[in-house]
Amino acid sequence: MSETLGDRAVATGRMVAGVSSMHFLKLVEQHQNIGFWSCEVESGLSSASLGVFKLLLIDPTENFSLAAMIALLHPQDRGLNDDLWEKVKAGTPSHRTFRIIRHDRSVRWVESMIEVLLDRDGKPTRALGMLVDITEQHELRQSLELCQERYRVLVRSVARMEWRTDQRGRPQFNSAWTAITGQTETDATNEGWLNAVHPDDRHRTIRLWREAHDLQATFSASFRLARVSGQYDWFHVRAVPMMRNDRSVVEWVGVLLQQDEFNLVPRDEAVEADFINARQIRAARASLNWTLEELSSRSGVSVSSIRRIEGEAQHVTRKSSLEALRKAFEKQGIEFTRNDSGRCSIAFIAD
Repeated sequence: MSETLGDRAVATGRMVAGVSSMHFLKLVEQHQNIGFWSCEVESGLSSASLGVFKLLLIDPTENFSLAAMIALLHPQDRGLNDDLWEKVKAGTPSHRTFRIIRHDRSVRWVESMIEVLLDRDGKPTRALGMLVDITEQHELRQSLELCQERYRVLVRSVARMEWRTDQRGRPQFNSAWTAITGQTETDATNEGWLNAVHPDDRHRTIRLWREAHDLQATFSASFRLARVSGQYDWFHVRAVPMMRNDRSVVEWVGVLLQQDEFNLVPRDEAVEADFINARQIRAARASLNWTLEELSSRSGVSVSSIRRIEGEAQHVTRKSSLEALRKAFEKQGIEFTRNDSGRCSIAFIAD
């Protein structure tokens, strides 16, 4: 007759039942920095496993007591945990994390869990405790928190805000966005954030974002953004996809920079009368029949930089480069103008 799953379970139960719990306790303590203790509430008589003596670095020949453990507490944690014994006598379980100072002066972080057994009348009779050394986990958590704080400080020093989206590109609301634009979370959802972007910049901005999202490429764009006051200021935004090993996107992480704080202007827009945009550069070069190499020679701007500028790649260009190009054209009689509606054009200056 074949053995059923139930038969195996019963046989396994008998086998486990035939092993002393001390064997399991020893196995756990050999592989984990953990210990167990027990204490009679009325008499205070206590006992502990070898794991406790090892964790606390106390002599196994000494009697263990909850008071002796409390005496090892770090001074800064002692006041918060002086009530451990009172909790036991009240029949209240506890779960604490604290530091201990061992006899060799080493400091360890310990997680303490205490359960209290009650008699039929609900009176506490015995406390059962477990101590776990969590020093490595605590130090790792502190290290991660320090790294995160360094990241936040760095972002705050260079950007107006950090922003994130989920893997589908849906923005996670950020209160800093409200501080800048006045938009609430409801206003910004479902691409509502675009309403804060200048109407002339919206189509280009959303096109670039969707292209970057579809290609899982870096998103980079410059646009005018409405402040709470109603004034438009130039901002630059960059974001990159965070990916798993299989190249699937986990989320997008980006920053929003105010451009005038970095002496930068957008590549494809004229911000001031002294600066020119990509369309004007292409038109002026065509009017003069200049090659990229000739414009580079006359302006001092590299060919690769001019090519990127004319391609309207959405990142920012230094003012010095745009000014050098403008001056090179003006020496040949080209004038750059912008009418009241903001539309830019070029013209030859009459002799």
